[in-house]
Amino acid sequence: MRKVEKYIEVITRALALSDTILEGIEHIQRTLEEIRYEDATVLIHDVMEGLKAIEEALQPLVNELVDNNLEYLISNLKDEIEEIIDLFNNDRMEAAAERTSKKLIPAFTIWKQELHRVIGPFVLQ
Repeated sequence: MRKVEKYIEVITRALALSDTILEGIEHIQRTLEEIRYEDATVLIHDVMEGLKAIEEALQPLVNELVDNNLEYLISNLKDEIEEIIDLFNNDRMEAAAERTSKKLIPAFTIWKQELHRVIGPFVLQ
């Protein structure tokens, strides 16, 4: 049995968590637009924790996965989140909202598509 087959449940949960993270990012956007900055701050940290959980869960599988850009894309995603956190910390909430919609959501969408491309087929087997 290939190593990946032992991790089907982990893969399934990672894919589901990626959907939840997207909902969280979209909710961050709404909370910023509604000027609920404390809620947005909590959510951004939840998003970071979710990404970290997926990254750690998939770590044992890295050598088994097809060629992919997951590492690069998650690094880019984390950079975007850090930029938004910096904007939060400098009370630039309008800029944080704009960056969330124009940079973070697209970066996350690209990463999520790559995640599904790389690990999704294992769930379908």
